[in-house]
Amino acid sequence: MRKLLCITQPSTHPSFDTTVALYQAWAQHQAIELYHANAEGAVSERSVRACVVTDSISYDDFLNLESSLGQEFPVSHFDLVFLRTDKPYPAGLLETCSTWEDDISFVNLASATLNIETRIFLHQIAKDFIPPSILTRDKAEALQFARDRERFIVKKNRSYGGKGVYLIEQQHDTYRVRNVLLNDTTFSTTEAALDFVWELSDEPFEVCAYLAKASEGDKRILVVEDEIYGAYIRRSSGNTWVNNISAGGYAELCEVLPHEEAIIRATAPEYVSRGMRTLGYDFLQNDEGIWTLTEINAGNIGGYNRLEDLGRAGTMDRLIDWMLTIPLIST
Repeated sequence: MRKLLCITQPSTHPSFDTTVALYQAWAQHQAIELYHANAEGAVSERSVRACVVTDSISYDDFLNLESSLGQEFPVSHFDLVFLRTDKPYPAGLLETCSTWEDDISFVNLASATLNIETRIFLHQIAKDFIPPSILTRDKAEALQFARDRERFIVKKNRSYGGKGVYLIEQQHDTYRVRNVLLNDTTFSTTEAALDFVWELSDEPFEVCAYLAKASEGDKRILVVEDEIYGAYIRRSSGNTWVNNISAGGYAELCEVLPHEEAIIRATAPEYVSRGMRTLGYDFLQNDEGIWTLTEINAGNIGGYNRLEDLGRAGTMDRLIDWMLTIPLIST
């Protein structure tokens, strides 16, 4: 039996999040003994404070794990680690987990997450596949890119669930900034709107063209190493311009198109070779209606049960069967 340690912070996952389904599937499997550790304050270089998770876990039980500090275990007690922690990661978490890598196997290496989970890496390996965009901290460069664009998107380097995505759009003589977490804010100039967003992070931002057909939905394709598990389209509920489920959207099963598979085949090995083996590819429709790559989410990926709920039977079992083939350092 494999001792699987999942590290997350339950309160960051809403009831519709896929994490509880992962916990339930892992805890019910006869070949897995599931442990939970909080992302905040539960790990050190030599030990982990963790508790065992049973197969009957409900969402309320999941939330209560945050206050169930559990027992202190030596790091060597565990066989496999899955980091299901949302960005921004707690200070020192990835650095600490990286020190375990000679002793424990990881679904996705913590050291790789430190180095390649940003949009910078996306531009390095997939620049030819994404819409027109730049990565910059230079507001003058951003303003030059935005010139003559009535709408454009600014994305934080590290964010998830659409929370770090900002739409800046011109409305007559004003410029509105829209974000799922903030009230719409209006400014007199593009520069003032960018000043507002720029203060939200000290990292480079991705500034990209707005795709007019983005409202048609956001396609998520789940990939594990070299296998494509399936795809679904996330659509806005109508209350927001963002299609993420975490922003109130809903999902529909869809097919993976040949050009999408080609993009995955061209880029996924760059992640897998670095120890990032579970990937979520996001596509939006461009102005011609062609699905175009916009994101590659590495490591902290859910959605497997969503595929299954939408009709792709056996997805969760397929994931677990694969996890059970990961070579263990501890043995």
